Amino acid sequence: MLPPIAFVTCGLVWGTTFLAIRVGNESLPALWACSIRLAVAAAILSIIQIALRQPWPKGDALKAACWYGFLEFGVGLPLLYWGERVVPSGLAAVLYAICPITAMFAAKALGMEQWNLRKLGAAGFAFFGVVVIFWREVLAGASAPGFTSIILAACAAPVAALMLQ
Repeated sequence: MLPPIAFVTCGLVWGTTFLAIRVGNESLPALWACSIRLAVAAAILSIIQIALRQPWPKGDALKAACWYGFLEFGVGLPLLYWGERVVPSGLAAVLYAICPITAMFAAKALGMEQWNLRKLGAAGFAFFGVVVIFWREVLAGASAPGFTSIILAACAAPVAALMLQ
């Protein structure tokens, strides 16, 4: 019974992330909204961990968790919150969809992935799609710092995940 509950919970939380960021940014400065959300999540997850008597990570697992936390929660999410101050949440969600592309390049840089023509072609096609989607906003004077912030967040997330490998 626990896996379906966990799946639905993850879907609800992750599915509403960009809307939650927008609402948080309307109420508080971006970094405060991000910090409060992460503090609440940390408290809830710590209670669950203690209730389930799960051990805290040690050694290499702790090192990987620290790198993940720094890149995802210390770099990625603050950039995403900051970028969403000026970029609509739906647009931010679509722009953030370049994560698989950045994951492929990061995995190659870390020696974890080999490229082939199919992968590079798919990445190029996906990137072209993102450019087509956002071209009008760029020409209309959309916030370059906001877009850049979200792109950097989309780069930090997969690198953080790769730190757990």
